[in-house]
Amino acid sequence: MNKNGILIWICLIVLLFCGCADASDSSKDQAPTPIEEEQRIQDTSEIRCADKEEAKAQESIGTYTIANQVTYEFGEEEIFAGPEVIGHYVKGVPYFDLSKVMECFNWNWVSGEDRLIWKGNLQYRFDDEEVERILLDERGSPYHYRFPLMESEGKLMIAQMDMEELFGLQSRWEPETRVLDLLEWAWVLPESIEVKVHGDEVHAAITIKPLESGAYVLEEPFSIRLVGNDHSPASRFSSGHGESGLYVMETVGVMLIPGSAWDGYAWVHYRSRPLGVYPIQAEFEAATGEIQVQTGPWEDFILESPKDFYISEGDRLTVQGQTDDEMVIYQVEALKEGQFVACCEERFTVDGSFAWEWTPPGRGIYRIQIVTENGNVRNNRTHFYFEKR
Repeated sequence: MNKNGILIWICLIVLLFCGCADASDSSKDQAPTPIEEEQRIQDTSEIRCADKEEAKAQESIGTYTIANQVTYEFGEEEIFAGPEVIGHYVKGVPYFDLSKVMECFNWNWVSGEDRLIWKGNLQYRFDDEEVERILLDERGSPYHYRFPLMESEGKLMIAQMDMEELFGLQSRWEPETRVLDLLEWAWVLPESIEVKVHGDEVHAAITIKPLESGAYVLEEPFSIRLVGNDHSPASRFSSGHGESGLYVMETVGVMLIPGSAWDGYAWVHYRSRPLGVYPIQAEFEAATGEIQVQTGPWEDFILESPKDFYISEGDRLTVQGQTDDEMVIYQVEALKEGQFVACCEERFTVDGSFAWEWTPPGRGIYRIQIVTENGNVRNNRTHFYFEKR
């Protein structure tokens, strides 16, 4: 090769190493973590990407891949990992030696006497009735066994179903060969999740995708749940859907109080294994538009008035609509010292249409819930707010 050719190759190599860094390579070194501030990585280099919005989107998507795969063989009375006996049946239920399972999936004892184990930032304490789950010093709701925890010859034994739930394992059973494969997933969650407030509801969503193409598909979806600071469940429902090769799991809940901030957490689980915990603070949003009405499943319901979710004009409330239900119930709560307390309830038998007028007993904020009945079926149709000034 002549001198000119050598110079051209040198220039190309310099260009490749100066200014053409790939964004995905940079993001691998940052491993965003959905945890408290002291746990977050601080001095990381900026992701190099031609489109900053694209870089931001990459940080908001979590990934999963296979971390471990273990195979067990089920005999007539005992369960084997290779030549080693790792469990046996108790009244037809497969039980596993917890210490041996921990070794397979790289968990460690904090204290064998206290039945406390750990892996990464997660700890489990096995009590006789439940398992205490602690992620980054935040205590989640306890896990209750489906089958009793047992001791046998000085070994702590856990039922297969509870083991798979707690360790977040995905199982594949071959009945002909009596072989059980257990998959453990490695998760990298996004540094933040999407949180929105609509009226008195908190909407939280997390997006995840396989780390590489061709990975096993999750047989059971991960979940996201809202929990208050007092550890009380705050989610009303959750759902998931596919979106352009990604999987989005979202939840809705809380019922916020006007004038009061809500502090809590969004917990992310796979099966019953906590993966991440995100602190959330949310406030009531009065300017949220029209009232949302629950229709069906069998009887139709139409609310003609009022329309606004938060009403702050006038001294008298008028409700009108149509329904196929037999009865309409109006439940009124008054806001007192930061909490809604029952104020009054009125029930009316209806035939096609309904109308109701109500004058608040004094100034303040009121929450009105409309419930319908048809036979033994009750439906929470809607709720809205009325402020008398």
